[in-house]
Amino acid sequence: MESLAHTLPKNVIVELRGNISNKEVLEFYQFNHVDLFIHVSLLEGFGFSIIEAFSFGIPAILYPGGAVKELIDERYCIGLSENCDELGLAEAIKIARKI
Repeated sequence: MESLAHTLPKNVIVELRGNISNKEVLEFYQFNHVDLFIHVSLLEGFGFSIIEAFSFGIPAILYPGGAVKELIDERYCIGLSENCDELGLAEAIKIARKI
């Protein structure tokens, strides 16, 4: 991921923070602008991280794995198809820029 992040245009900021506490996540959302929350896990027990992003008004792109499909609402996010590939994700990111 780090090597791929270095190939992105200079206007794209990528921060790979690793394992951080829930408190740190919420503080980050509170004090920083976040353009988009992308969640592409194939399996997700509940998707609490998605709800946290929604609570700060952050739009999302979501893969409908596990219970995430219950959270997909076109008012707040873009739901990917179950057979989505990297090109589909790239297209969703282009669309999400308009949300």
